[in-house]
Amino acid sequence: ETRATLQEARDLDRDIAEVDAALRQAEESLRFNPRVREGLLNRVVLRTGLDTLEICTVVLRVLARTFTDLARVRESEDTAALFEPRAARAVENLLAQVADAIVSFSVLVTHPVSESAEAAEDR
Repeated sequence: ETRATLQEARDLDRDIAEVDAALRQAEESLRFNPRVREGLLNRVVLRTGLDTLEICTVVLRVLARTFTDLARVRESEDTAALFEPRAARAVENLLAQVADAIVSFSVLVTHPVSESAEAAEDR
Protein backbone atom coordinates (compact mmCIF):
# COMPACT_ATOMS: atom_id res chain seq x y z
CA GLU A 1 0.00 0.00 0.00
CA THR A 2 2.81 2.45 0.79
CA ARG A 3 4.40 1.80 -2.61
CA ALA A 4 1.10 2.60 -4.33
CA THR A 5 0.85 5.82 -2.34
CA LEU A 6 4.40 6.73 -3.34
CA GLN A 7 3.52 6.14 -6.99
CA GLU A 8 0.42 8.35 -6.63
CA ALA A 9 2.61 11.08 -5.14
CA ARG A 10 5.00 10.78 -8.08
CA ASP A 11 2.05 10.94 -10.49
CA LEU A 12 1.14 14.31 -8.98
CA ASP A 13 4.39 15.67 -10.43
CA ARG A 14 3.18 14.82 -13.93
CA ASP A 15 -0.19 16.44 -13.21
CA ILE A 16 1.52 19.60 -11.97
CA ALA A 17 3.71 19.69 -15.09
CA GLU A 18 0.62 19.38 -17.32
CA VAL A 19 -1.17 22.19 -15.48
CA ASP A 20 1.98 24.31 -15.62
CA ALA A 21 2.21 23.83 -19.39
CA ALA A 22 -1.48 24.67 -19.85
CA LEU A 23 -1.15 27.77 -17.68
CA ARG A 24 1.95 28.88 -19.59
CA GLN A 25 0.09 28.43 -22.88
CA ALA A 26 -2.87 30.42 -21.56
CA GLU A 27 -0.56 33.20 -20.39
CA GLU A 28 1.06 33.34 -23.84
CA SER A 29 -2.35 33.44 -25.54
CA LEU A 30 -3.46 36.33 -23.34
CA ARG A 31 -0.29 38.24 -24.02
CA PHE A 32 -0.73 37.99 -27.79
CA ASN A 33 -4.49 38.64 -27.89
CA PRO A 34 -5.17 42.38 -27.42
CA ARG A 35 -8.96 41.84 -27.38
CA VAL A 36 -8.82 39.94 -24.11
CA ARG A 37 -8.49 41.99 -20.98
CA GLU A 38 -7.42 39.52 -18.37
CA GLY A 39 -6.22 41.02 -15.12
CA LEU A 40 -2.66 40.54 -14.05
CA LEU A 41 -3.97 39.66 -10.61
CA ASN A 42 -5.72 36.57 -11.98
CA ARG A 43 -2.54 35.35 -13.62
CA VAL A 44 -0.42 36.03 -10.54
CA VAL A 45 -2.90 34.21 -8.29
CA LEU A 46 -2.98 31.19 -10.58
CA ARG A 47 0.80 31.07 -10.99
CA THR A 48 1.58 31.45 -7.28
CA GLY A 49 -1.21 29.02 -6.44
CA LEU A 50 0.29 26.45 -8.78
CA ASP A 51 3.75 27.04 -7.28
CA THR A 52 2.33 26.48 -3.79
CA LEU A 53 0.58 23.28 -4.86
CA GLU A 54 3.83 22.11 -6.44
CA ILE A 55 5.58 22.54 -3.09
CA CYS A 56 2.77 20.56 -1.46
CA THR A 57 3.31 17.70 -3.89
CA VAL A 58 7.01 17.62 -3.03
CA VAL A 59 6.17 17.43 0.67
CA LEU A 60 3.63 14.66 0.03
CA ARG A 61 6.14 12.75 -2.07
CA VAL A 62 8.74 13.01 0.70
CA LEU A 63 6.20 11.75 3.24
CA ALA A 64 5.22 8.88 0.96
CA ARG A 65 8.89 8.00 0.41
CA THR A 66 9.51 8.09 4.17
CA PHE A 67 6.50 5.86 4.88
CA THR A 68 7.60 3.45 2.14
CA ASP A 69 11.10 3.24 3.60
CA LEU A 70 9.68 2.76 7.10
CA ALA A 71 7.38 0.00 5.83
CA ARG A 72 10.38 -1.76 4.28
CA VAL A 73 12.26 -1.60 7.60
CA ARG A 74 9.22 -2.82 9.53
CA GLU A 75 8.78 -5.74 7.10
CA SER A 76 12.36 -6.83 7.73
CA GLU A 77 11.75 -6.59 11.49
CA ASP A 78 8.55 -8.65 11.20
CA THR A 79 6.63 -5.79 12.77
CA ALA A 80 2.96 -5.99 11.86
CA ALA A 81 2.08 -2.29 11.85
CA LEU A 82 3.77 0.75 10.41
CA PHE A 83 2.86 2.78 13.52
CA GLU A 84 1.44 2.11 16.94
CA PRO A 85 -2.38 2.49 16.85
CA ARG A 86 -2.43 5.88 18.57
CA ALA A 87 0.29 7.26 16.30
CA ALA A 88 -1.43 5.79 13.24
CA ARG A 89 -4.66 7.61 14.12
CA ALA A 90 -2.75 10.86 14.63
CA VAL A 91 -0.95 10.52 11.28
CA GLU A 92 -4.22 9.63 9.55
CA ASN A 93 -5.94 12.66 11.09
CA LEU A 94 -3.03 14.94 10.16
CA LEU A 95 -2.97 13.76 6.54
CA ALA A 96 -6.76 14.13 6.27
CA GLN A 97 -6.48 17.72 7.49
CA VAL A 98 -3.63 18.43 5.07
CA ALA A 99 -5.71 17.00 2.22
CA ASP A 100 -8.68 19.18 3.20
CA ALA A 101 -6.43 22.25 3.36
CA ILE A 102 -5.00 21.54 -0.09
CA VAL A 103 -8.47 21.11 -1.58
CA SER A 104 -9.66 24.33 0.10
CA PHE A 105 -6.61 26.20 -1.16
CA SER A 106 -7.17 24.89 -4.69
CA VAL A 107 -10.77 26.06 -4.62
CA LEU A 108 -9.70 29.46 -3.30
CA VAL A 109 -7.04 29.91 -5.98
CA THR A 110 -9.28 28.87 -8.85
CA HIS A 111 -12.34 30.84 -7.70
CA PRO A 112 -12.92 33.93 -9.87
CA VAL A 113 -11.39 37.08 -8.46
CA SER A 114 -13.96 39.46 -7.04
CA GLU A 115 -14.85 42.74 -8.74
CA SER A 116 -13.32 44.72 -5.89
CA ALA A 117 -10.00 42.97 -6.45
CA GLU A 118 -10.18 43.80 -10.16
CA ALA A 119 -10.99 47.42 -9.28
CA ALA A 120 -8.04 47.51 -6.90
CA GLU A 121 -5.81 46.21 -9.67
CA ASP A 122 -7.01 48.99 -12.00
CA ARG A 123 -6.01 51.60 -9.39
